[in-house]
Amino acid sequence: MRSFAATSESRRAPEPRNASVACDPPEDMAALIRWVLSNPTTLSKVSMRITRFALEHPAEIAMSNGRRVAGLLDVSPSSVTRFAAALGFQNYAELRRFFQREVLKARQTRD
Repeated sequence: MRSFAATSESRRAPEPRNASVACDPPEDMAALIRWVLSNPTTLSKVSMRITRFALEHPAEIAMSNGRRVAGLLDVSPSSVTRFAAALGFQNYAELRRFFQREVLKARQTRD
């Protein structure tokens, strides 16, 4: 005879892929790239799309709000927020500030 606990456990919905991600935000772009490469199955397909866009267009992330990024990628604004959380940021605004710093550093390095 199965116990109630076993039954309720087996019926529990699976956690979203990002739900268990608990990491500190990356220190710089190199750390972000290392984290993504070393955790390829941690991010959902949508988060991987956002990641590719962010790495290919960091200035767009630095200058755009979450709704604009969501619109550009045809994903929901909440997906963009979950993406930021999966990388260890408190919210999209914190992720945006990270990209602003990184874009500024890259421009200063080029000059």
